[in-house]
Amino acid sequence: SLKINSSLKRLTLAYNGFFDQSGLLFAEVLAVNSTLTLVDLSSNNLGEIGLVAIGKVLRANSTLTSLNLDSNEFGEG
Repeated sequence: SLKINSSLKRLTLAYNGFFDQSGLLFAEVLAVNSTLTLVDLSSNNLGEIGLVAIGKVLRANSTLTSLNLDSNEFGEG
């Protein structure tokens, strides 16, 4: 699982149809993962709930240097 990953450094999950629930689950991953340096979650359907959850865990994640959230639903509606 990504929570115990010790080798994967780049992860592209663009265009996967993720919604807020996926964002909440991925935030749990980012909270404990210490190897990912680049994550691409662009062009999904992440809304404010999922994106805020991801944003909050970034304070504790010191290895992630690139996070692409382009073309999600933040601030829409």
